Amino acid sequence: MSHFIDIKEAAKYTGKSISTIKRLINEIKEDKDLYAKVIQEEQTNRGFKYTISKDHLQKHFKIKVGQTRSKKGSNELG
Repeated sequence: MSHFIDIKEAAKYTGKSISTIKRLINEIKEDKDLYAKVIQEEQTNRGFKYTISKDHLQKHFKIKVGQTRSKKGSNELG
């Protein structure tokens, strides 16, 4: 079972910007089967809150398990 994290956490985990994570979610929306597997959405008073599968982020951005990426692009264990 995949662990889901919010957009802010996904940006920190991958070392990518929030905008990049939002673009990724929009790209995934085009594939309904993939979307159902790797994105969760919750309607709030202000719109939708999205969470994304940490496993999918690891595959998409080629992150090894136990590794995170800082904004500078270096890899850190964590």
